[in-house]
Amino acid sequence: MKVSLRWLKEFVAVPTDNPAELAEVLASIGHEVEAYELLEPAFSGVVVGRVEHIEQHPNADRLRFCKVSVGGEPQEIVCGADNFEV
Repeated sequence: MKVSLRWLKEFVAVPTDNPAELAEVLASIGHEVEAYELLEPAFSGVVVGRVEHIEQHPNADRLRFCKVSVGGEPQEIVCGADNFEV
């Protein structure tokens, strides 16, 4: 059975965040640990934003001019996608 460390922490006090140490602790109290794996994000540098305003680009038919909030000053982004709204 696969169990997420985060999920396990919701139900019991886990003595360590290190998977290898946790596997040893579980084995010492009689639980078999076949393997453990570290899951890391498949990508990095991704920024999520909220579209605040959309208008048609003044010089292009297929582009839209968007103001997007990404946590600080709103960013002005030119976008060709038409599958979203405010």
